[in-house]
Amino acid sequence: MKNRSFILLLSVLLFSSCFVKSLHPFYTKDTISYNENLIGTWKDNQGATWEIIPFKSEFYKEHNIMGKTGEVEFNGTVKMDPPLKGEDLKFYEEYKNGYYIKRTKKGKEAVFFANPFKVQGQYFLDFTPLMINLETESLIENHLVSTHSLVKFDIAEDKSVRLNWLDESRLKELFKQKKIKIEHEKTGIDKSGILLTAKSKELQKFIKKYMASKDEDKWKSDTKFTLTKVNAKP
Repeated sequence: MKNRSFILLLSVLLFSSCFVKSLHPFYTKDTISYNENLIGTWKDNQGATWEIIPFKSEFYKEHNIMGKTGEVEFNGTVKMDPPLKGEDLKFYEEYKNGYYIKRTKKGKEAVFFANPFKVQGQYFLDFTPLMINLETESLIENHLVSTHSLVKFDIAEDKSVRLNWLDESRLKELFKQKKIKIEHEKTGIDKSGILLTAKSKELQKFIKKYMASKDEDKWKSDTKFTLTKVNAKP
């Protein structure tokens, strides 16, 4: 995006509970897996509207690029008019398979970027906040750090989408029981929060181990949404 000065936010501004946050992405390049079934306008179980579009589309609009009709495949790469160069090209290649997500509730908008990836057949989203339409003190904004969160998503038989954030309480319990070892820091004045600092490859190992757990409640979370497509075909 042209405007890289994102307005960062604390997760509590949008969600009432705590989920696991990471300094680094949960995905690696080889696990990125685009799923077009997420594209569209949705309503969630809290009455909010979600607009999910390919990141490419937003990128094209921001850079006045011709878009899909202007894409030409050449030796496995996409050539665009006008051609991308330097940081813009690097930025595009990094995030071209992701989604631009806008959630609107009671007139307040929050914008996210999400990268889809798959681990052992299960789809996930790596969520990162981009901006929120709230007035905040600039001094507060400068203290906030953009982090990544892990979202398990499933498409039900009725084509609704279920999003479950990895709950922080689950991670705390694993640390308490000494069942996992992964680089992290405790955050907050009372040191009650957790920020994972492990690199993406280590995070992937953690996801695989977590998926193998026999705990039936491992994906139970207070931060979850069921999305139903607006004007969906029967």
